[in-house]
Amino acid sequence: MRRTPALVLAALLLPAGLAACSDDDPSEIATGDGFSIEAALAELPDPDEDDLRLTVVVADMAEAAEANEAGERPTSGDDEDLGRWFLTATGSGAPEDGEVLPPVFVPSAEVLGTQRLLSAGEIEEELGWSVLDVDAVAEVLAPPFRFAVVTGDVGEDTLTDAGLEPDGDGVVSVGDGEDGETDPDAASAARPIGAPVRMAADGDRLAASSSTDAVADWVDGDPETLADRDDLRAVAAALDDADALSAYITTALDDEGGHTAVGIGWSVEDGESRITIAYAYGSEADAEDGADAVEAAFAGASQQTGRPLADLLALDEVEVDGDVVVAHTRPGPEGRPQVAMALLQQGSAPFVLGGG
Repeated sequence: MRRTPALVLAALLLPAGLAACSDDDPSEIATGDGFSIEAALAELPDPDEDDLRLTVVVADMAEAAEANEAGERPTSGDDEDLGRWFLTATGSGAPEDGEVLPPVFVPSAEVLGTQRLLSAGEIEEELGWSVLDVDAVAEVLAPPFRFAVVTGDVGEDTLTDAGLEPDGDGVVSVGDGEDGETDPDAASAARPIGAPVRMAADGDRLAASSSTDAVADWVDGDPETLADRDDLRAVAAALDDADALSAYITTALDDEGGHTAVGIGWSVEDGESRITIAYAYGSEADAEDGADAVEAAFAGASQQTGRPLADLLALDEVEVDGDVVVAHTRPGPEGRPQVAMALLQQGSAPFVLGGG
């Protein structure tokens, strides 16, 4: 069941941002053929908090919507079909009788305000853009820090057309107050806790953050980024190698498991859902032990429900490449594409391994 693929090794040996990336700029988020999770990491600043757990969401939303056969995207936040389109496009909804389950799950990026989907029109009025304008997104969360970059029908005109003018550093502020300062009386659809949003645009990309300095550094083009973290970059490269259209990456939640980062990537093969889980370890020896633990986890049960893991998430193969372990999976007979995300959030196997 286990092998060491040359393609994964080659991807990991490429310099940061060069795997499956845009021809124009290997460090920019893109959609379609230029989409790369590894390249998207180079858009996201490193919060530089070693003891702080961070999470990353990256998604080619346009390609995921096509794979999920969501149909034409609504153009207005007032469209009564918006909710149904979004649930299909992101693989988040429950299919009705006779409907085929969308194969690609897209984790929610906080910057898109999808919990307030019916307020997309209000969000666009305030910020100049909304989820309806986004083709691809990359976001890092390390509360209270948040930073995201989107591409699509966005850019400098997006902000100026909304009457938003940048300061001397090229940063636009929506809302008053210091970074992270909340004001419930100033809450809006775009700012549900009343905290200001900092933004800037560059070409067809737009950054939004809780941090003025982070956006200013992005404008300057020379911040330390998540692509500088070997473990996150290795996980992203493995998910790119699996042609993932969306990904959720987090620093490890299981100290005893030995891995320092883990990522889930969702892709489609011959119309069927494929879920790739990549674990980054500190050494090749740890990865070999980790692979044994991963295989054992899939042979067991969920710690929370006691149900056999194979019923929810079926394992096809485990690969070991250097200090990275990659598990190729698919939804089990009682699972759905988002089941891997649910297991991670529950702190269940195969994400909590209980020691190598």
